[in-house]
Amino acid sequence: MDWTQQMEEMSKQWTDVQKKLWLNWQESASKASSNAQVRAAWQQMLDMWKNTLHRMLDMQVESARHWADSVSSSDVFEGVAQWAEQLHTMTKQSVALQKQMWDGWFQMVEKIDPTEVQGSKDFLNQPVMKLWQEMSQQTMNMQQEWMKNWTAWQPGKKG
Repeated sequence: MDWTQQMEEMSKQWTDVQKKLWLNWQESASKASSNAQVRAAWQQMLDMWKNTLHRMLDMQVESARHWADSVSSSDVFEGVAQWAEQLHTMTKQSVALQKQMWDGWFQMVEKIDPTEVQGSKDFLNQPVMKLWQEMSQQTMNMQQEWMKNWTAWQPGKKG
């Protein structure tokens, strides 16, 4: 499987994980016998979500590192190896910025009182959730496009 396919698969898995987390929270909230349990389930879901997101972003850095290492260890011009290392560095910086942005989003969402929205079928249409959906989709699209562009060149590949 090439890098583009791996990125697309990771994007699909990320979307699936988010849906499962959301559905699991809704199920837990509906079974909770107190508001404290609903809030605890909400916080647990957000913590899992954040941890999963951070792991996914860390995986991007690790993939970029492996790619840069494979370029550097192949028979390429020195400038190409430096370029690959620069892309790895840019990936680390991009991921750090994305983590910061997502952490801010999670801080905002943690302030939502889930007991006020738990039964609301319209919760996913709330502005904060719409923003999350759009931000998540744009991030995935950007990452897929970026991955396609910088993995189009592989060591030993012409062009």
